[in-house]
Amino acid sequence: MNPFSRPGVRLMDHFADQVHFNDCKISCGDADKELKQRTKHLDKLHDKILENIGTFYAGTDASLPLSGRYQAIAASILFSGRVERWRARHVAGKVTAPDAELYAIRSAIVNVTLRDDCTDIFIFTDLMASARRAVDPSIHSGQGDSVAVCKALQTWFTH
Repeated sequence: MNPFSRPGVRLMDHFADQVHFNDCKISCGDADKELKQRTKHLDKLHDKILENIGTFYAGTDASLPLSGRYQAIAASILFSGRVERWRARHVAGKVTAPDAELYAIRSAIVNVTLRDDCTDIFIFTDLMASARRAVDPSIHSGQGDSVAVCKALQTWFTH
C-alpha cells in the first residue's frame, strides 16, 4: 500500500478545506437558462482569477482515438494572468478517457506546484470524476498519477 493512501495520511484528510470542486450540473428541464447562468458564473470566476497576481489556472483535456490502434493524448496549458506560462502534450498510452484526463491533470498540477510565485491554483477540466480521482491515492488504474498529484499538492500546501 502506498504511504499516501493510508487513512489519516491522505491529502484530503489534512487539506480538504483547501481543495474545492465546482461541479456543473445542468438539468434537461431548462438547460439554456442553466447554461447561461453557468457561463456567467465562469466569467466572474475568470475575472476574479485575473485579479490575483499569484493565481495560476490550467485547462486540461484528453483525446482518445476512435480506432484502438492508437494511443490517447493528454494535454494541459497553464496561464498566469493572461499570459501562457507552459503547455504540454503527452502520449498517455492505451488507457481510458478518465485515465488520460487524470494524466493531463497530473501534468498541470505537478508543473504549477514547482513555481515559487504560485499562491492559488485553478484547474479547468471537462471530467470532474478525474479531478476528484486526482486527489484520491487509493488503489485504482491511475493511482500513480493520483499519488504524484497528492505529493505535489502536499508539498505545495506545506511550503
